[in-house]
Amino acid sequence: MKQSQRDIVLEQMQKTGRVTRNWCLQGYISRLSAIIFDLKEEGFHIEAFRNGGDQVYVLVEVTPAEVKEPTHPNEILKLHREEKVEKEQEAAKQPKLV
Repeated sequence: MKQSQRDIVLEQMQKTGRVTRNWCLQGYISRLSAIIFDLKEEGFHIEAFRNGGDQVYVLVEVTPAEVKEPTHPNEILKLHREEKVEKEQEAAKQPKLV
């Protein structure tokens, strides 16, 4: 099944933490600002800045304390992923019994 441009952009941001206008143009994604607007409307915290001649959008991580009752499915999934990572990190800190 072919991914939507929105899904491609979101996947790139989740993998690398950012996406650039030039990266999107190389993949024939020309409406990046509209996709970013929609993602922000869905509850993703995204910041933008210029890097030379390129526009860079950064996915800002939100700590669970800042999240007040997520309602969008993506917000809920993100919160669950963060909780899982925290649990894995805590488990890794615990001494292993042999």
